[in-house]
Amino acid sequence: MTALVWVSCVVLCLVGLSCKGRSVSAQRPLAVDTLYRAYVPPLPPRTLADAEARALWYVKHYWDEFNFYDSEALLAHKELLRRNVEDLVFAAIQLPVDSVAESLVKPLKASDGDLLIFFADAMGELLYAEGRAPKRYKPYYLPILKELSVSAKVDLARSERAKFLYKMLSRNSLGSQAEGFLSVDTLGQMRSLKSFEGKPALMIFFAPGCEHCRKMTKKIERSRIIRQLVTSGELALLYVYPFPYEDIFLSGVEELPSFTTYYGYNKDGRILRENLYNIEETPVLYMLNKEGVVLLKNASFEELEQFLKNDFKAHISL
Repeated sequence: MTALVWVSCVVLCLVGLSCKGRSVSAQRPLAVDTLYRAYVPPLPPRTLADAEARALWYVKHYWDEFNFYDSEALLAHKELLRRNVEDLVFAAIQLPVDSVAESLVKPLKASDGDLLIFFADAMGELLYAEGRAPKRYKPYYLPILKELSVSAKVDLARSERAKFLYKMLSRNSLGSQAEGFLSVDTLGQMRSLKSFEGKPALMIFFAPGCEHCRKMTKKIERSRIIRQLVTSGELALLYVYPFPYEDIFLSGVEELPSFTTYYGYNKDGRILRENLYNIEETPVLYMLNKEGVVLLKNASFEELEQFLKNDFKAHISL
């Protein structure tokens, strides 16, 4: 069964429809569904009519009847158990992270030994995947990393790696002050990120020759609202090459939008050396208010335009 079919089945179950020919009421008493998963979680009460309320109840109560002590039997059917983790994760990422963090972390708190490691690895593969998971999943991985970093039930190496990843992924979170750094422009003049404070800034980490960067730049060039805000002086458009290689940096000048406010490179290499920003691939978009506070992090172009059209004016003075 593909992940998409699996998630669709879960959604159907949540709204009270049949799942693969088996009704919700027929599924409920089963301890093990050998076709789909190792454990069948409780379903929301029928009195909950609102779809979001049902989904939230489902995630919050997902583990209520799970037997964390039966690790040997559970680990004998890892594929079925992994589907349970997928079930929870794909439901949780549709909801605010603060409302589902406890359910995501519960398997780590309630289990130990090989079962704990299984849950930690499965969550990591789905929510992070060594940086390959969708960027919007990462906030949901932070509670997992935080738990692993303080847990006495995991080995030191895993704990230290969790601490490192937690620190790296939580930097420049929404509402925090953006990490400062120095950059050098095409004339060899050095500026700090702080020197751009005074107006909101769209900051793009960019690499010359990067195909994804070219596509993003074309979208920005064609965006009426971005052009209007930058040319009117309401928004600064900052392009930053986060590597210390001047020759590559200079080769990117012709790739920039015609109305770019600033283009610089991190000559001292501090951005990557100290992991100031989580740049696993380029481009990476940040929106900062006039005081350098992060309003958007790792945003897609669509999220950026939506923000500029609907929320930008409200955040200008923040």
